[in-house]
Amino acid sequence: MSEPTMHWTILIKSHPDASGNPVLQGLRMAAAALADGILVSLFLSEEAASLALQLENPGDRQRVHHDLIAEIQGSSSD
Repeated sequence: MSEPTMHWTILIKSHPDASGNPVLQGLRMAAAALADGILVSLFLSEEAASLALQLENPGDRQRVHHDLIAEIQGSSSD
């Protein structure tokens, strides 16, 4: 496999009252880029990290975040 020619840096910012789901959208974008062979650096700022990584009583949204993070970690180690 050849070296990636493109590198994306994705900064996800959010807070609990944010409209939509910016954490989910950013994680989806990172997973899609990795699937296309694009190298990705992913940063979670403000409340995005706690929203994405919430371990106590995770709801459906947090379970999806956890699944996407696991997928991104698995893709980046290939």
